[in-house]
Amino acid sequence: MMDPATSVSNPTVDSTATSQEDRALFTPLNPDYPDLVKLRDVLDSHNFNVEGIERTYQIPLPVLLSEPFYQVLWRTREETSLDLLVRLFLEGERISLAKFETIVEATGLEPWVECGLVRVDGSSVSAVVELFPFRGLWMTFDFKPHYTQPLSNYYVMGVASSTKTLSEITIRQPYEKVLDLGCGSGLQALLCSNHSEFAIGIDQNPRAINLAKFNAALNGITNVEFRQGDLFQPVEGEKFDLIVSNPPYVVSPPSDWIFRDGNRKDSEREGDAFCQMVVKEGAKYLNEGGYLEMLANWVHPREENWKVRLRGWFDDTECDAWVMQAGEQSSPNYANLWIKDTTSEANRKATFDQWMEYYESLKVDRISAGCIVMRKRSRADNYFCLEKMPDKWAKNAGNTIQRAFLFLDMLAKTSDEELLDTAFCRSPNIRLTQYLEPQENSWGLVQNQIRVMDPLPSRADMDSVAMALLTQCNGDLPVRTILEGICEGLKAEWEEVLPAGLAMTKGFLQRGLIWPPEHQEAPSEIAEKGFGASGSEEPDMKQQRDTL
Repeated sequence: MMDPATSVSNPTVDSTATSQEDRALFTPLNPDYPDLVKLRDVLDSHNFNVEGIERTYQIPLPVLLSEPFYQVLWRTREETSLDLLVRLFLEGERISLAKFETIVEATGLEPWVECGLVRVDGSSVSAVVELFPFRGLWMTFDFKPHYTQPLSNYYVMGVASSTKTLSEITIRQPYEKVLDLGCGSGLQALLCSNHSEFAIGIDQNPRAINLAKFNAALNGITNVEFRQGDLFQPVEGEKFDLIVSNPPYVVSPPSDWIFRDGNRKDSEREGDAFCQMVVKEGAKYLNEGGYLEMLANWVHPREENWKVRLRGWFDDTECDAWVMQAGEQSSPNYANLWIKDTTSEANRKATFDQWMEYYESLKVDRISAGCIVMRKRSRADNYFCLEKMPDKWAKNAGNTIQRAFLFLDMLAKTSDEELLDTAFCRSPNIRLTQYLEPQENSWGLVQNQIRVMDPLPSRADMDSVAMALLTQCNGDLPVRTILEGICEGLKAEWEEVLPAGLAMTKGFLQRGLIWPPEHQEAPSEIAEKGFGASGSEEPDMKQQRDTL
């Protein structure tokens, strides 16, 4: 989320170009070059893919790329075909023309030059763009610039940690039509093309559109289209089942860096207004039941409750919203995070002062980062959920997010009486950790902690009542019977236990601690009919929102 570009020197910068921007504008790739997929076959034949690289060097690819340039050169010192491809396309190192011609003997040199991937400089060859293997795709984008080089407004970012985060939380199910807003190199659209009939990527940057079209052709993907334009203008009047976006979310003074900063010099978008605009406008382009998933940063105003303000983003969108806060930073730390790798040391203090003056003008002391998931549900009392994002999650975390929304739908269709009569079962993905302290002749319980071992993991501390309820959810006993037993054990009245018991049950379900007995059915079928109910009216959602 907070994901500044890593400074990496690119030795292939053409000294005849006046700036990286000139190179970007005058060296477009050719997505219409015939048989680009044959180049991919050459890369595969030399194990230039994630599996081949990690097997050869015995380290994960991200770790290899995080190593200093000279260390990667040492790793590739034997100059095998894979070594040379790593140097050329991942490190931006010139290699021998004769050796490259040997590597690409199956296609010859001409296709690589004519499509724009490489340029010949005398007896050497250099890469015009980085060529990066990622989840079965080969992606082209610009090499990461060193801060001493001028950064182009047309710079196309590569696979950063924010890119991976969005790909991991995306709900992967069949869709008819998907939109990748601010598509950059087109990665999200290309990943979504695998489970959608048609995907569209839009970006204001003409170079991004060029590279995205090239990436689609290189990977042989035909059910995707890329259009140039600002925000939703290129898809005016269209509707989508899924919208994904890794927008320019950085809260900064006015900037020309359209790939990173939401506050443009040519606009009146202040602070986090760009992210808020994506939320408000994006909702209008969703089909009923469609999802919008995006990364965002948002400010904490001094004179306003930031949680209330953030919730206001979703007013009148007719969308349920789940916001996962990844973290927050003070404005000085936030500014330094983005400045340190994009500004020379000589200019860093002046730039930092400029950023701090800007935050003072906004009366902002802290800034948060996180993920937003919205689901279109019109004609309903929409719910809003704000949670802390786990530190780690798996590639298919989107499935867990979808299940949470479906379980909330079930709750909306199930009355409290029906809930009490349902026999839930514990999720097979939960684990109990108990913390004990020494006593005179034994150990005393200090804390029970339940962990959900899902792709989007979570944990919760449990008191004795919550543990009693959760433990007895074995698929045989309805909630009513369990709560009656808890009443008897506590010697408490039913009216005293019931509200807390219902709230705990709903919370367990939303967090994936318990599952409904019908969970072996298709989730969409359960959401349609509730928990074994026969068409009861939708209960009051205010209590459910307060529970969340």
